[in-house]
Amino acid sequence: MKKKIAGLVVLCLVFVVCLYACAGESVQPTPGAETKPPESTGQPAPANKTETRPAGNQAGAPVVAGDMLFKGQTLNGDTISSDIFEAYDLTMVNLWATWCPPCVGEIEELQKVYAALPEGANLIGMCLDGEEEPELAKQILADNGAKYENLASFQGDNIPAFLATVEAIPTTLFVDSKGNLVGEPVVGVPRGNPSEAYLQIIQERLAQAK
Repeated sequence: MKKKIAGLVVLCLVFVVCLYACAGESVQPTPGAETKPPESTGQPAPANKTETRPAGNQAGAPVVAGDMLFKGQTLNGDTISSDIFEAYDLTMVNLWATWCPPCVGEIEELQKVYAALPEGANLIGMCLDGEEEPELAKQILADNGAKYENLASFQGDNIPAFLATVEAIPTTLFVDSKGNLVGEPVVGVPRGNPSEAYLQIIQERLAQAK
């Protein structure tokens, strides 16, 4: 009998240890944001999903002045650079990808923001997989009525280090006319009415940028 009891105690201890180990490996999700691309299917991501995955980027790298200086191409093949910032006091930059359901889900709201931008403000998108999935990205934008400029590729001295600080997408940044970040990034989709929330943030950041 004592041997049976001892055996049961050992089994219970093993079970508890296994539970503890599994709990230690769990990943806390970030609501309304994606952190790792799944395998491409060539189809738009369902807009109603908010599934998150473990982050694969390095977080915590310093953000310095001029981080958003770049050269690249739009999804339509036009050459573009951060010189476009010069015409505006504030530019809202939305980082997204075709495989990210929350990103796709907020594009219609972003178009509402673009249509209602105050004087001195602009909005552009940067599609992180635009080079690999240009047609899919254009299809998603067209399906959601997006009229604002979207980049398919972008390079710059600080861009790799900057992107390493992005833990999840969508991430929305705000930069001044010189490409310097204004305020903290918005990670995920704002709750409630996203377009109204973004427009309020734009007004606040405009005051900071001027």
